[in-house]
Amino acid sequence: MVTIRDIAKLSGYSVTTVSRALNNHDDVNQETKAAIRTIADREGYAPNILAQGLVSRDSKTFGFISSNAVGSSPIDNFTFLLFMKSLEQANVLGYDIVMIYYNEEIHKNKSFKQFIAERNLTGAILQGFDADDPLCKQALESSIPTVFIDIGLSNQTSGYVVSDIEKAADIGFKYLLENCGYRNLLFVHGSLESWVTSQWLAAVEKAENKYHSYLDSFNMLNGHYLLSGAQEVLKVNSELLKPKEMAIFCASDLMGIGVLQTLMNLGYKVPEDFSVLGYDGMDISQYVTPSLSTVTQHPGELGAQAINLLIELKNGNKDVDSQSYRDIDVDLIIRDSTRELQKC
Repeated sequence: MVTIRDIAKLSGYSVTTVSRALNNHDDVNQETKAAIRTIADREGYAPNILAQGLVSRDSKTFGFISSNAVGSSPIDNFTFLLFMKSLEQANVLGYDIVMIYYNEEIHKNKSFKQFIAERNLTGAILQGFDADDPLCKQALESSIPTVFIDIGLSNQTSGYVVSDIEKAADIGFKYLLENCGYRNLLFVHGSLESWVTSQWLAAVEKAENKYHSYLDSFNMLNGHYLLSGAQEVLKVNSELLKPKEMAIFCASDLMGIGVLQTLMNLGYKVPEDFSVLGYDGMDISQYVTPSLSTVTQHPGELGAQAINLLIELKNGNKDVDSQSYRDIDVDLIIRDSTRELQKC
């Protein structure tokens, strides 16, 4: 790797002059700057961004801190898609971002500020945590720009991005009840400790009230956002199942896949006996059998908007205080796991 010292030797200028020329300081004349830049370009010199940040105290690197970086399942690539779009958007805007996998056992004694200081980060995105997690509390109480994904926390230096869960619930109820003609609905939600679950429960209550005239029965089960959790809770509560008459709406594709597997293990057919609708838009949902209908999130847009909001917070955008969250749109994708009753 070519260094400033190498450029100094080749050009005959001092290390200080070369450094100031490459950083476009006014006290170096244009002729000298041009000569030094020509040599730097020829030799393939690239600045050490981390070192520049340490010197200027204006780092251009964000951290993406996730407790879900390895996913709750090998087939869950949602966090990876979030990170890659965050990285792409950060690069477009002149920043970099590093992935930090938070392991509670390993990092239980490490504070949010330590994560920031160790890597000279200028801000952070937090994903995969519960709202009451100590790391989230530390981030919120710090003055470090922070964006939470699917965690509803905000103040002057922090904000959050989340998919439009109210719309997702409405889409699911409308499709299964109005369009498909079901009158019995089972909703499988996630862990009650999760902030997202509180949003889901509020959205589902609103949708239930809106579409109550279509419903003969409505029940909810806790699948803990896990494939195995959905499998277990459905088996334990199999008396709720009403073949040929019931649709099952899951608050994650992972739980939707667990429901598909359990129904088939119980001897049922999907969608002949039950329609199953997921939520997320995981890539794997289109490859299971039958392919899973889903209300899809847009992880790319979540990641990009997280970076946009983080940069606004870093730059002290005063408008952010009243707009410290972003709702990201969702869409319905109809596949083979759902059917319209009147067509069978």
